[in-house]
Amino acid sequence: MANTKQVSGAHQRIVDRFLEERGDKPFRRQDVADALYPSIRPRLIGNARALADTFMQQLQRAGRLVKAGHVHWRMVVPTERTLKSGRQVREHAEALALTLTTRCPQKWVAVDLETGEVWAGSADGWTRASGAIAGEATTVMGANASTN
Repeated sequence: MANTKQVSGAHQRIVDRFLEERGDKPFRRQDVADALYPSIRPRLIGNARALADTFMQQLQRAGRLVKAGHVHWRMVVPTERTLKSGRQVREHAEALALTLTTRCPQKWVAVDLETGEVWAGSADGWTRASGAIAGEATTVMGANASTN
């Protein structure tokens, strides 16, 4: 059997086109192999399946492919969110934990740039900031903006 780990630019374009057409609809490994099969030399379905496995492993490691059932897979379609400033930011498929280690939690403030919510640090973790703390954060941010 030929070395199926060889990934050519033509094979990459075939897989990219296949995934673009599928969008976020579920598909099987065999669907990817069927798309690759006509371009495989020697034309053996086992080679096409091995090459499909190679591409799917790469996509899975990159976080672009997830299981969608027993034999089905689907692409992770990145979504974007619009911040108050109008800037677009990518939304991750999984929630991320942002941690902050400090001896003085009351000095920290976090601002949600999408909703404008202000959160203040406390001994119990993050709590919604009072108007006074939000005003203090605005004053500090305004002073930092004028010095930068």
